[in-house]
Amino acid sequence: MNTLTGPDITPLSWVKAEIDQELSRALAALRAFFADPSDQTQLQSGQAHFHQIHGALQVVGLDGLSRFSEELEGFLLDLRAVPFTAEALALLERSFAGLSAYLKQLLEGQPDQPLRLYRLYADLVNARGKAEPDPVDLYFPDLKPAAVPPAPAAGGVPQDRVRVLRDAHARYQRGLLSWLRGRDEAGAGDIEAALAAVAGAEGTAESQAFWWAARALARALVKGELADDPGMERIWPRIERQISRLLKGTASVSDRMFREVLFLIARSPASVEALHEVRAAFNLEGTVPETFDLAGDDAQDLPRIDALKDLVQSAKTAWMRYATGHTPTVTPFTEWAVQLRDSCAKLKRWDLARLAEEMLTAADLFTGTEGPIDEHIAVEIATALLVLEDSLQGGLGTARELGQQCQALADRLKRWRESGQRGLARGEPALEGVTRRAQERMAVSQIVAEVRKTLRTVEHLLDAFFRDPEKR
Repeated sequence: MNTLTGPDITPLSWVKAEIDQELSRALAALRAFFADPSDQTQLQSGQAHFHQIHGALQVVGLDGLSRFSEELEGFLLDLRAVPFTAEALALLERSFAGLSAYLKQLLEGQPDQPLRLYRLYADLVNARGKAEPDPVDLYFPDLKPAAVPPAPAAGGVPQDRVRVLRDAHARYQRGLLSWLRGRDEAGAGDIEAALAAVAGAEGTAESQAFWWAARALARALVKGELADDPGMERIWPRIERQISRLLKGTASVSDRMFREVLFLIARSPASVEALHEVRAAFNLEGTVPETFDLAGDDAQDLPRIDALKDLVQSAKTAWMRYATGHTPTVTPFTEWAVQLRDSCAKLKRWDLARLAEEMLTAADLFTGTEGPIDEHIAVEIATALLVLEDSLQGGLGTARELGQQCQALADRLKRWRESGQRGLARGEPALEGVTRRAQERMAVSQIVAEVRKTLRTVEHLLDAFFRDPEKR
């Protein structure tokens, strides 16, 4: 994966709807199996539906997400031999929702950071009774760097290379032992010098890239720039074993080892100068998220969020029809607004709930009044609906700016209601952009309504003509 351009998610856009359908079918089958554990066909159906999802994710090429779905599929297969508890069903529901939420966020422009699924992944691994997982399991950066500085040659004959590697191995072991005992700079210096020698002795570009990155990590260790990280204690002994394999003739470096080194480099403080060049060469910026959770931690609420979006769409349609005079009463809108307010409150999104409440209170003032109504208030409520829609695009983790817009709009509607004025004053600068979009949508809605009305008239005329061609 190249984080500068991101993965090609075009194939994902083709299969996202089918993946969601398969997730729904799999979950429905698994719930039926939980209700009746003797019905093994439901378990098999759930497993089959999810296997289709796992295959689709492998084809799309999202490696970290595929590893997550692989663990999830393993959990499903385990259900053949272990009791299906309520806790297991709840974990599956959270995992399915998390998978769908992650795919949705990718399509909305968020970067591919599979580590945001790590908490769910760890829960799946622990539930299967396996060893404690490692975040590197979900970390898949591009292992082909843009460029690697040439390493100094260690010698031109095989004997020279073997001697260099043997000496480097001995020095590395001494440095590692010293560093493990006291975290001393001299031990770290021996580790860095040994890795420099190994990098010079390696001839292939692939292996040189690994040893160059490992040496940069050691250089940061020498300078004392690396914070305490459990991964640091694990990586240096593993690199020692890699040098041992080199001495035995195995030059290739496992992708897993390479990913471990790059993971430590990517998550180290940005101020570590020794690692800047490696980060740039491997495009590591942004590959490790700040937290290993989905944005807003709203995966389990995804079905309710989608239902809330449907409510917003229904409320928008009802308001546009009333405000432009195509529905004589505001009642349909108020009915949707009540549901909108209550749903936001259940999700503890009080800023959205308050805005919905103010819209409802404002709309109640028009009970018994036929549209169209004053353009300013019509646009204001349309703007509020647009802000609600924007707030739900990224799940429940509403951006601070959108939260402020919710509060500003709610305050404006309240002031208008309490003042008794017919219309609203000119909008605030912070809301001008979203208000302009609302005006454009209302204009388009009006045009669409007129076109539909005209088309219905044409349809009736043509129908009458075909029934009686004499009616020219």
